[in-house]
Amino acid sequence: VCVGLARGANSHIDIGVCGEHGGDPTSVEFCHRIGLDNVSCSPYRVPVARMAAAHAALKYGTTVTETVAITMRSKL
Repeated sequence: VCVGLARGANSHIDIGVCGEHGGDPTSVEFCHRIGLDNVSCSPYRVPVARMAAAHAALKYGTTVTETVAITMRSKL
């Protein structure tokens, strides 16, 4: 609901999730389904998150470029 409302107000808004749940395969698929643009996770979770994004793209018949982007965040 919130993603749809935000995109209705600004079609170019970048919506994402940051945190360890961003590297969880179930969360990545959920983010893909609700239309988020990206997820952010710690570097060691990136390979799993990328694989989950690819699986979501295959499952929902989209291209990888239409799937959430995976970004790394470093611990400060």
